[in-house]
Amino acid sequence: MSRILLGFGTDPSTTSAPLCKLRIYTVFASGTISAWCIAFAAADRYFCSCQSVYQRNLSSLKVSYRVVAATTAASLLIYAEMLYCYDANQITGPFLCNGKEGPCRYFNSLVYTLFFIILPLMVMVVFGILTLNNVRKLNRLVAPASSTTRGSTALARTVPSKKRDKQLTKMLLVQVLVSTILTVPYSIQYLYSTFSAGIYKSPLQVATENLCFALILDLFWWGFGTSFYIYTPALYLYNRAYI
Repeated sequence: MSRILLGFGTDPSTTSAPLCKLRIYTVFASGTISAWCIAFAAADRYFCSCQSVYQRNLSSLKVSYRVVAATTAASLLIYAEMLYCYDANQITGPFLCNGKEGPCRYFNSLVYTLFFIILPLMVMVVFGILTLNNVRKLNRLVAPASSTTRGSTALARTVPSKKRDKQLTKMLLVQVLVSTILTVPYSIQYLYSTFSAGIYKSPLQVATENLCFALILDLFWWGFGTSFYIYTPALYLYNRAYI
């Protein structure tokens, strides 16, 4: 809502402390939940591609529900401190609705960068690499020949399933790559803006940094919409795999 009102030249969250706290808490917590869900989806793709029965059993709806519930609870708990640390009318930061000066702002920046960007990306990259290794191993496997009709039917069912899994894995890896490209610059800029807030800067430097921050912020928000464009071309396969 504040983004919509900002288009009309007003944003109550910049002057109202309760609205500022509520907005920041909602944005940070929901964004972190989204990032970790994508990270755990990468882990799920890895378990799906494993040959071990035990590891494949970890890819189930029951496990997914528990992971999502734990992620939601942890995110809401981690960012609870923002209800105290954030306040409106903070003229020394990049936003008027920002963390209070001092330890609060530094702590918020580190927590946000760590739990929202760095750790989820590390999980995505690690499991993405492991998934690629598993896919390459599966490509080298040769299905046993069968002269019976039953064996041919089983093989016919297996081939589309493997093809579907490969396509879903490719889509997820593309999303991991896009998320990395769009979020890493923002984390660097966010930390720089926080830790350099007390340093004197010329008007030209301030204007340059504000422009760079605005461009990087746009890229960061685009990252939340990439899932639609990645998964829509294969919506049928995606629904068959997860619903």
